[in-house]
Amino acid sequence: MFRLTLRTIVSHKRRMVSTVLSIVLGIAFLAGTLVFTDSLQRTFDDLFSSVYASTDAVVRSSEEVKTQAGTTRGRIPDAMLAVVAEVPGVAEVMGSVTGYARILAKDGDPLGVDQGSPNFGMEMNDSASSAWTTVAGRAPIDGTEMAMDKGSFDQGDFTLDDAVTVISQQGPRTFTVVGVVRFGSADSPAGSRVALFDLATAQEFVGQPGQLDSINVRGDGSLEPGALVARIAQDLPAGIEALTGQEMAAESSSTIKDALSFFDTLLLVFACIALFVGSFIIYNTFSIVVAQRKRENALLRAIGASERQVEVALLAEALVMGLLGSLLGFLAGFGMAKLLRGMLDAVGVEIPTGGLVLLPRTVVASFLVGTIITVAAAVLPARRGAKVPPIAALRDVVIEPKAFSTKRLISGLAVLGIGALLIVIGLTGELAILGLGTALLFVGLFVVGPLIARPVARVLGAPIARLRGLSGGLARENAMRNPKRTARTAAALVVGVALVAAITVFAASIKSSIRSIIGKQFTGDFVVATKSFGFGGLPSSLASELGGIDGVAAAAGVQIGGARIDGEDQAVTVIDPAVVAEVFDLGVVSGSIEDLDDAGILLSKDRSESTGLGVGDTVTAQFLDGSTHTLTVRGVYDKEELAGPFSITTSL
Repeated sequence: MFRLTLRTIVSHKRRMVSTVLSIVLGIAFLAGTLVFTDSLQRTFDDLFSSVYASTDAVVRSSEEVKTQAGTTRGRIPDAMLAVVAEVPGVAEVMGSVTGYARILAKDGDPLGVDQGSPNFGMEMNDSASSAWTTVAGRAPIDGTEMAMDKGSFDQGDFTLDDAVTVISQQGPRTFTVVGVVRFGSADSPAGSRVALFDLATAQEFVGQPGQLDSINVRGDGSLEPGALVARIAQDLPAGIEALTGQEMAAESSSTIKDALSFFDTLLLVFACIALFVGSFIIYNTFSIVVAQRKRENALLRAIGASERQVEVALLAEALVMGLLGSLLGFLAGFGMAKLLRGMLDAVGVEIPTGGLVLLPRTVVASFLVGTIITVAAAVLPARRGAKVPPIAALRDVVIEPKAFSTKRLISGLAVLGIGALLIVIGLTGELAILGLGTALLFVGLFVVGPLIARPVARVLGAPIARLRGLSGGLARENAMRNPKRTARTAAALVVGVALVAAITVFAASIKSSIRSIIGKQFTGDFVVATKSFGFGGLPSSLASELGGIDGVAAAAGVQIGGARIDGEDQAVTVIDPAVVAEVFDLGVVSGSIEDLDDAGILLSKDRSESTGLGVGDTVTAQFLDGSTHTLTVRGVYDKEELAGPFSITTSL
């Protein structure tokens, strides 16, 4: 039976190829995602380990706010440099500052990708323990000089001593390029364009005078990093923390991997869809194969083969095809991983060079998933094929029974009902339940498909029969003759068309929703904004300057920040109450925007209803500088899509 199985596979190469290909795509997505994720993790782990190799401790603010836009951390006073430097065991301290900065090319256009990696301005020094490795020139020493990452230097075709314009929230300024650096082993950190200055210039130009984002510490070797951190922590005031360089490296690597995790999720979803569709194709293929080989299986039964032997032989075919499909999908996964790297590069997120990483779990998962799905899809057809009676060898029977099945109807409707119920529940925001409901809906359609395939084929095939004559009539009759085969073949197409329709409707819905929101809530004529993705911004004085232009009635600056409101991290919209009503219609339902002051806050209607707070009530707000304020609710607005749940004044 085993030799017969192998000969059967070899003698039907085309059928084997079509079955194998149905599993290759799903396994390629799965293996590619795992290889890409593991390679990404290894690359950034190695990168940040080298960057923080000479850093024994990092001192930073412990005040942070986590919102959907990411984590924002407070700053610490630069007076802490002297405090940390006096700790026994500390050999060197270096202040770190990071802020928004955009390097302009020689033609005046900004470097980098508008919606790609963020654009930074940072401090730099010539310390041996600096995260930056100088490849040409030297570190800047005053407010007229700058260095830049090698990626920006090459992209802008700059040379040393060139005059380069950099824009920050303080406005544009021209510097002389005196140095070119790499971030560890990378030309630029994850594709970001970075302008580097001396500490004082960085504080004034991209940060905040007198403030640091963190302090990097190098020990004198008398204490282990953990012991040094514990010793430093004893001299730190409340709101400031210390951690080891190794911990900082792990956190930095994790932050970037989390930011790119949407790629993994997207690909795994496509892998599940491809494997789901592939299982339909495999089931359909084996069902047709079993029907075509009914006489052959009956002959095997007639000469002594048992039901179990015939069933195992058919499952062995599925096993071989599953292994082959898994192997090809596994190999294609490496190409998928390289394609992912290229896609990230195309949107401005450059991954440091490094080989692809293959872990044992990738091999096991690829072969296990591909093989199990293939064999599982072949179980029912194999069982039907094994139950053929020996007498069938004397008949020319290849068509499956067409009898109506009450059991199939009841079970199919039950699955459809459960799937529809889960979809309704999932539409409230539970994506996992929504996905399960959608899958069950397809399964239910697959179950009841053979019962409706004949009448549907009769109706849909009627115009074809009239238009195409004999060939159209034969096509219609062929689809009606075997409703199970017709339904199974259509099942995979149903999933594909549903996916295309879902994506199209989703995209159109988002566009329509955004246009509706902007059209109803934004009443101004123009918007001035940066194109840089992530953090960035405009000078705080720009709104008032624009408001003074002839022909401009009002210009309202808007900022998005973070605060801890009544103990919960929240996104906060920052507005100028004197002019914001001129360009936004927030739909105020109680109170007034004009009443908003530095001791007040505005709430959305949804937030007001969920918390029970109204005009005159108070909330406690803690900001990243550690300050705590008791704010009185001055108004409640209905339209929160643009303004968010909370709004405070620019001056606060």
